[in-house]
Amino acid sequence: MDSPGSMKRSRLLQRHLLPFLLLFLLLTLSQCRGDALPGTCAVAGECESGGDAEAAAMAGKDRVKIDEESAQDAKSRVDPYALLKDGHAKLKAKNFEEAITAYNQLDAVLSSIYGTMLHGRGVAHSMLQQHLQAAADFKQAVAKQPSKPEYWMELGQEYTILNDYENAHNAFTKAVELDPHNDKARRFRGMSAFEIEHYAAALGDLIPALTQDPSNPELLTQVAASLLRLNHYRESQPYWEEGVQAHPDDGNLWLQKGITHRILGEGQKAVDSLLMGLTVEENIEIYHNLAATRRYQGDHWGAIEWCDKGLAFRPEDSELLYVRASMHHALGDHATALAGYDHLMAMGAGRQMTFNQALAFYQREVLLYTVARLDLPFSAFQMDEDMDVDFKVAWLNRRVPPSLPKYHNLSVPDHQLEGATWQLLPQLSEGALAVIAAADEIGWRAHYETDGVMPNKQQLRMAGLAALDVMQRVRGTWEAIADEQRLPSIVDDDEDGEGRRRGREERTRATTRRGRMG
Repeated sequence: MDSPGSMKRSRLLQRHLLPFLLLFLLLTLSQCRGDALPGTCAVAGECESGGDAEAAAMAGKDRVKIDEESAQDAKSRVDPYALLKDGHAKLKAKNFEEAITAYNQLDAVLSSIYGTMLHGRGVAHSMLQQHLQAAADFKQAVAKQPSKPEYWMELGQEYTILNDYENAHNAFTKAVELDPHNDKARRFRGMSAFEIEHYAAALGDLIPALTQDPSNPELLTQVAASLLRLNHYRESQPYWEEGVQAHPDDGNLWLQKGITHRILGEGQKAVDSLLMGLTVEENIEIYHNLAATRRYQGDHWGAIEWCDKGLAFRPEDSELLYVRASMHHALGDHATALAGYDHLMAMGAGRQMTFNQALAFYQREVLLYTVARLDLPFSAFQMDEDMDVDFKVAWLNRRVPPSLPKYHNLSVPDHQLEGATWQLLPQLSEGALAVIAAADEIGWRAHYETDGVMPNKQQLRMAGLAALDVMQRVRGTWEAIADEQRLPSIVDDDEDGEGRRRGREERTRATTRRGRMG
């Protein structure tokens, strides 16, 4: 006869295990009606529309199907109720180790059933676009059955839809560890690695995926962009080329191709690619890069023209407003530049200053400082002494000034802008134009192709003028040396010093010739 203590323990075990038994019965009933779930989910996935295409594909026919083994092989499984009875019997017989084994088997079976239920419910939540609930179910499912790579895949996909790329990458990594030959898991892991800026790791997964799907625009973009981020600019170009050839109607591919050419200093190729992108779709980023390309080429008016076109498309774009004002500033059109800076700074009054507004603020202060000293000699420009230390530090680090009054210490009265407005240069003489043309030619000939260096016509002209100046000075020096060699000897035996006088006159004439040549 069992002791009262053992009977009490038995009753406690039965009382606590009863909920597990009820759960098993409910799940068994639901499984009996769950044979059609995989097909139903597939149909739901195919009917899904809207939203991100990749997310829709992941949530539809491309998603991992519900574990069909639980429905198809349910009869071959161990009966949980039988395990429960067996455990009780072993316990009553005081075969405690065998009882623990039976209960562990029951726990494994119940965990499997519960994990399958969580997985199925997660898929249902995902089909209803309830991705937070879906992710919560899949997270519990992998906790119950961590050896299921498909569950980790589902969890990673939900995190991707929720833009939680760090956790998505971890989930896909676990799926790859459990199933090393799962190409889809590797592909998704590479995509999530790209999003968290692990570009080298992303390439390790994305390049093999691209060999299987060579015309996929998203893969082409991410492979090329990863190479770009790793400073492999030339290596990224073939992928952009393949992308625009396979998808000529994809404006983003043309945009990225143009950006790559610009980074490499290939100005005209950059403009051509960006213009192709503009024929596909009107994108403000294309206008940004067209203006930037013209700016880097030293074509200030060309940059202003693209800023105007972009602002017609989006009138309050801060990037284009800043570039346009800075181009007028560079041309010496101070009044127009000041108006542009003021307009940009007035946008969104009362809100935190944006980066471009901060740049406009600093440029405005420097413009006013310069205009106030236009009539002074160059030696009067002592910016290190005139500017507040805090202002210089904030300007150098491109920080948003925390308190405008503290830094706003370089203003000048508006009337001092009068007469400082840029004017067209007077008509140059033919001789001056010939010198400028020669300088341009010398500058272009001296320029050599270097990745990242875009030919800048302003800089090349200055380089050409500097070269002409050096050549004139060298020529003057050599002619002076030749004159020295041809001068008569200085004689000291003249009673009246006539020899010394002739020598001084010859030197004076030689110096005058050098001055005219220099």
